[in-house]
This record gives sequence, C-alpha cells and structure tokens, in this order.
Amino acid sequence: MSCTKIPEVTDAMKNIVAEEYESTSNGGDGDGVGIHCVFIPVDDDFGIKCYRDERVALISQTRQSKACVLDIAPACGEMFLIHDVPAHRGFVVLFCYISETAELLYNEVKTKPDGIMVTDEIVVKIKEGLYSIGLEHVTDDLHKYNVGRLHGKLVCIDFVGNRSEDPDF
Repeated sequence: MSCTKIPEVTDAMKNIVAEEYESTSNGGDGDGVGIHCVFIPVDDDFGIKCYRDERVALISQTRQSKACVLDIAPACGEMFLIHDVPAHRGFVVLFCYISETAELLYNEVKTKPDGIMVTDEIVVKIKEGLYSIGLEHVTDDLHKYNVGRLHGKLVCIDFVGNRSEDPDF
C-alpha cells in the first residue's frame, strides 16, 4: 500500500495551531485531545499532531510512518516545530507533524451504515500488524479511543502506548 501524499506545512497551518492549541489542550470539546498529543484539524483531510515533548513526538511520528505502510495508520509527514504558541500559563514550543484525519469512533455503537464493525477481531488485526513491525508496545494502549476509520478501514491513531512498559521511553 502507498500512503497518502501529505501536503507541505504552511504558515496558515501553523497559525491555525497557534490559534487553537490553548483552548483545545485545556479542555476544548474533547476530540483530538490525548495524554501526550493534541490533534488540531487544518482542513477536512489533514490535521496537525502537537506534542510538548520532542522525543514522544519523534517516536510517535516514526511509528505512525511504519504503520501507514501496512495500511493500519493514517499517513503522516515529517516533524516540525512551532515556537511561541500560547498555552495555559505562558508560551510553549510544539513538536508537530501533519497527519491524515481519521474519523473518531469512540461514541459509536458496534456498527455503522457502511458495515464496518468496531470489534475485538478488527482490533486484533491492527495489533497483529503492529507486532509484525516491532510495535508491540503500542498495542498495550489500543482501545476504542485510539482507533479511527480512514478510507473504509480501521486504523490505529495513537502510537505512544504504555510508556512504563515501552523500551523506547
């Protein structure tokens, strides 16, 4: 499988992050906010994954790139920095990368009109793919909040996993 082509990072995208980060990371509506990452959509197809920790961002981006090749993750671009982003109690540097936007599934029931079921069996297939490329530690944190739908398939959308068990951290 070939991953979707990622657009170039623009100043307009960086401005969206700078404008949206503080409200999104401090509660927002809950969509796109994780323990390590804040996802900010920049259009219907792509968004920017933002991290405050450079190492976590680089590990996540590297893992997501590997998983995309197996068709079990959204495509993503190279890491870049955004300086002086307003955040709670000051300004921060964000370590970011562009990612395809997958539809979040955590609020839906077991089936959707397109017939794709969010079941343990589907999650097992994603886990098997992650294991096959040496990303078994990501599977420790693979649950309904970390799976999305993209191009008619279920994909992993969080690549940090359980940090206490992960040798990369």
